[in-house]
Amino acid sequence: MLITTNGDLSTLAGGQSVGDLIVLLASLAWAFFFVLSRRMLMRVEQNAFGMATLVMIPTALLTLPTAIIFGNLDTYRSTAHALPLVVYAAFVCTLLPFVLWTAALKTATATVATLVGLLEILTAMIMSTLLLGETYSTITLIGAFLILASLLTVVEK
Repeated sequence: MLITTNGDLSTLAGGQSVGDLIVLLASLAWAFFFVLSRRMLMRVEQNAFGMATLVMIPTALLTLPTAIIFGNLDTYRSTAHALPLVVYAAFVCTLLPFVLWTAALKTATATVATLVGLLEILTAMIMSTLLLGETYSTITLIGAFLILASLLTVVEK
């Protein structure tokens, strides 16, 4: 909460709190998914790529109607320019991390895999500083430190 509110808890009462609630619900759905994925990986002899494929293809097919109905597809009419970006996003930003995470889930517990996934937040903070020049308040940096400290505590055990 320190990172998302920048230490100002009064923002939870504002319009942003609806978005925060949606993110919280998404986090609960992911946690449920992580536990079920680990259980399935342990019961069925499935490799990481096969598991990722079983999840990603139906997800893409279910997402397509939503993109058509609610998306602004006119923006992407220039297929020659959009196709490389779509391929990059599909493979480098989605499939590759998901396959790697699934492979890790076979050897790590769901709890450790989920907590290590929090490194994504810290990585995004570092990348946004290096590439976009973003700066963070002291309270946000304290929040980042607490995430890192909790990860190190869990990994130590």
